[in-house]
Amino acid sequence: MTNSLLMRGHVRLSVENASGRPVRTFETHNDVVNTGRVLAARLLAGDTQMNVGPETATVGPVTHMAVGTGAEATAPDSTTLFSERTPRSSLGSVEVAVSDNSAVARFAATFQGEHLLEIGEETLGLREAALYTAANGGVMYNRVTFDEVILRRDHELTLQWEIEFPEP
Repeated sequence: MTNSLLMRGHVRLSVENASGRPVRTFETHNDVVNTGRVLAARLLAGDTQMNVGPETATVGPVTHMAVGTGAEATAPDSTTLFSERTPRSSLGSVEVAVSDNSAVARFAATFQGEHLLEIGEETLGLREAALYTAANGGVMYNRVTFDEVILRRDHELTLQWEIEFPEP
């Protein structure tokens, strides 16, 4: 019997205005970067540290999402978003669903426009997002790029991420 472990992920992004009305909603697939693959292997091995570029990071579960304005394509050796906007958002929910032949990990986080926009900015054009293992630094598991999403100060952005381990 030969099996191969496949991982695939996708993100559902939604923006709502101050009245709770949808402004934009779409789904797209993500790229697992090299540090994400190494993170998964080190978690399985029980390791506690790994190198991320010149830094050493603690190995642990995904705990935060980040968004940014970078439009560059994802390279396998990417370790950060190209133009991250802070603060990162703690995961609001984490769920694992298991069936007979597959498993799905689901993560959700919400960002408030007023916390991402700098003083004097009225709008922000977001084009990238990622899952991380820490509020600052940490290990980037994956990254997604998308067509520009305009976020206003009174908007709320929600990302729902699924990482699927399907039946081979």
